[in-house]
Amino acid sequence: ENVAKQIHKHVGGNIVRIEPQNTPFLGGFRGKDWRWGHHEVVVRDGRVYDITTGHPGLPIAEYNQLWQYPDQINFGF
Repeated sequence: ENVAKQIHKHVGGNIVRIEPQNTPFLGGFRGKDWRWGHHEVVVRDGRVYDITTGHPGLPIAEYNQLWQYPDQINFGF
């Protein structure tokens, strides 16, 4: 949450909480299962920003595919 707040200060947009739909955890992200119950990102102009995306962020569709089970996640965007 703190990282999303810092990113928001720099790029604006909206802070969005990503949550699993029918499981307690989000599943793997970028090849590792962090066992996150949720993850907060910043979304602006069709791009997603978090600690892993760097300054340019990623297009929404590309970011969503970084997750092991994107169809089981409520991205909220």
